[in-house]
Amino acid sequence: MENKIIFDTENSTAQQEPKNKPIILLDIDDTIAAFGPFYWNLHNSVFNDTVNYLEVIDWDLDKFSKRGPDAYKLFKYPGLFRNLPPMPYAKEFVEKLREVGEVIVVSDSPSGTSYKETVNLDCINEDHKIDFPHSNPADDKRAWLKEHFNFAKEDIIFTSRKELVMGQILIDDKPATYEKFKMLNRNIILIDAPYNQHIQTDWRAKDLNQALEMVYKMLEEMSELAS
Repeated sequence: MENKIIFDTENSTAQQEPKNKPIILLDIDDTIAAFGPFYWNLHNSVFNDTVNYLEVIDWDLDKFSKRGPDAYKLFKYPGLFRNLPPMPYAKEFVEKLREVGEVIVVSDSPSGTSYKETVNLDCINEDHKIDFPHSNPADDKRAWLKEHFNFAKEDIIFTSRKELVMGQILIDDKPATYEKFKMLNRNIILIDAPYNQHIQTDWRAKDLNQALEMVYKMLEEMSELAS
């Protein structure tokens, strides 16, 4: 039997069509895209390593890769961000968010390679080398968002300073982003991940079902404060 997002919202004020919809900011990687498991599978294949995604308990990937900083070179791997699988229920999640708010994607944009530039990387050993051709992670992310959620490019913002983007709620997994938003007293829902377990919060969502319930709760509380 297929699981679906189910919750009681008949009496929720958040379900009523507002005159001006709130802006809901939405992260991509490990929020609506299953980046971690996909990335580490690629990493282990390229470097002949055995990293378990569930054991990556810190944001700094180089601490867990036997190749250290080389782990970040894989961010330039062509198609990495284009071929990520969506999180379970991600499509339904975004559809529900659009019913109650204006959804704007905010995401970091890892560095790619310039036109005709290649990135050389020796993999398992010195005799096994590959050259990464031209890669544009930002365009890959735009195409991914268009394919899976029909996001227009105007609704996608790439920035490492998400706190500068206007919005009523942010849904994200990054510990530093969560801490910055809380310091500024802004609404943020933390998507559960192995590397953010040290954060103590009532706004931790174990999955997108729970994240959606929290969005409704936040919107109801905002509506009550405004009335």
